[in-house]
Amino acid sequence: MARSVLQDVNSKSRHIHGVAVAVSVLFLSLITSSFSEIIFEERFEDGWQSRWVKSDWKKSEGKAGSFKHTAGQWAGDPDDKGIQTSADAKHFAISAKIPEFINKNRTLVLQYSIKFEQDIECGGGYIKLLSGFVNQKKFGGDTPYRFVSYCMILPV
Repeated sequence: MARSVLQDVNSKSRHIHGVAVAVSVLFLSLITSSFSEIIFEERFEDGWQSRWVKSDWKKSEGKAGSFKHTAGQWAGDPDDKGIQTSADAKHFAISAKIPEFINKNRTLVLQYSIKFEQDIECGGGYIKLLSGFVNQKKFGGDTPYRFVSYCMILPV
């Protein structure tokens, strides 16, 4: 009888220890995330146009597309809007200034969402992180950058 009680105590002790470890890991992850800093976040709510500059790149050639502020098709929340390119076979360029930051010895996370709503054979887009002075009205494909993230769709 004493042996089974001891086993039950050890079993409960291991369970409690496992829970304590799980809680400790959760706590440490929360502490770590609390030391994170959001440098730039855009939800494209009211006033987004004042933060973003539409480039005139390709405009004189008639190849510049425009952006729509919309929730798009298949919206889970019609108030959760973004910007959408509005025409096929056009060039699109828009930029927003972000605060200067230093990420030496820190991890930089760039996160964004893209929703393709039409069947296309080949296309894509990219996000550039720039440094130094940039004329946002002339921002385009040849603008120098520090980091670029591509999203490509290719035919299968």
